[in-house]
Amino acid sequence: MYITRFFYGEPSRESIKLNMRINSRVVALGILALCSLASCRDNKTKSLSEMKDEQTDAIETLRSSKSLKVVKRSDNTLPLSSLDSDVYYRLKNGLYVRVLDKGDMSKLAKVNQTTVYLQMKGYTFSKSVSRSSAFDNLSKADVPELEFSYVNYYNQGEVHFTPKPSTAPVNSYDQYMCEGLAFPASQLGDGARVSLIIPFELGPSEIYGSGMTTFVEEARYVYH
Repeated sequence: MYITRFFYGEPSRESIKLNMRINSRVVALGILALCSLASCRDNKTKSLSEMKDEQTDAIETLRSSKSLKVVKRSDNTLPLSSLDSDVYYRLKNGLYVRVLDKGDMSKLAKVNQTTVYLQMKGYTFSKSVSRSSAFDNLSKADVPELEFSYVNYYNQGEVHFTPKPSTAPVNSYDQYMCEGLAFPASQLGDGARVSLIIPFELGPSEIYGSGMTTFVEEARYVYH
């Protein structure tokens, strides 16, 4: 009995406290590891198919909340001779276009000759965020118009703009310039007004990875 106690002894108060501290740290590290694993799972990069699925849901939510009429087109042309100003035409490239005013159809944009001046109002949104990054240089004079040179070529999809960055020493919306905004200039006249739903595939490059969709309540195009 005494020999056993000699080799093993009764645990001291100090050793008990030390063991408790070690056990507490082990438990804390285990909890931290589990939390980090869960966080990584929550913040994992979404696949392109997941982003597209969520975008479909987000656009459907917008359509339902605003009672938008949508007509699907089999190509990328607008039915100019029979336009319904209450309808968003979903083109083959995924862009939704509602034509509020066709503009002057005798004055169309010319490739490598026309500079387009664009004013717009709207915001970005997603399945989880109903409204984000609002923009408005349509009713606010402190933000200059967007400018781009009208072009027309194919590079993994149609391209209708070459950006002309603002040189004014004020805020600008250059970061929002994208194919979705430029596309209406390929079919509508000077002074045209539209409303757009721009999928992230045709939207600003800076927000492509976030999967955010752009809703343009109104955009106006002036040609020079």
